Amino acid sequence: MKSRKQIEESIFGGLSLYVLLLVAQLPILALMLYFGGNWAQQWFDHPLENVEVQGSLKHTSAKSLRLQVWDRTEGSYLDIDLAEVKALLEADPWVYRVDVRRQWPAGLKIEIDEERPVARWGCKGLLNSDGNILQPTDSSEYAHLPCLKGPENRTLVMMEQFRSLNQQMRPLKLQMTALHLEPRGAWSLTLNNGIQLILGRGNLIEKMERFGRVYDSQLAVYASKIKQIDARYTNGLTVTWHEPPKV
Repeated sequence: MKSRKQIEESIFGGLSLYVLLLVAQLPILALMLYFGGNWAQQWFDHPLENVEVQGSLKHTSAKSLRLQVWDRTEGSYLDIDLAEVKALLEADPWVYRVDVRRQWPAGLKIEIDEERPVARWGCKGLLNSDGNILQPTDSSEYAHLPCLKGPENRTLVMMEQFRSLNQQMRPLKLQMTALHLEPRGAWSLTLNNGIQLILGRGNLIEKMERFGRVYDSQLAVYASKIKQIDARYTNGLTVTWHEPPKV
């Protein structure tokens, strides 16, 4: 049976050997940390190497969007501000939404959603489905869309009113081609047969119902001769003619 002294010598002898082995490995560990640190620093400091742009693009091009990113991304890959890249690309009037992600080890993956105009705004502008006004340099491609004109802070109200009024026109087989809202709240619209309909302020549903009844029963057969219908009155309508019908 070992004495207490022998046991202590055995324990401390083992610890001494462990310490010696650890000390012997320190230079190796230091070298690994040194070269590994240099490698990591070089890897993290490398520049952007690839920009991938995806999306169904009609008015913008992947090439031009990539060039914009290259022009604004300097320094190391990890220093690139993704929010800044997103804001840069969304400044394009034809870009609706941008999603930017890192694509390791040294790339960016960018997905683009282009604007989809649903109406014209005034003479040259366009509206998207959110009621945002677009100001492209050329909007002639969308000349077939209905035209809305009014205060810029009322675009969503106008879009909703356009949908509602157009729904009421369907039984008459009519569609709206233009809707105008004056600053004081008076509404007027143009139909696809060229007739201008003045509704004024308030009670639009009631006025449209009255117009529908009179138009369907008495005026539809003379549509090509009508210039304007004024529905602002409490009872009845007034008609302005291009050419009065022969009775």
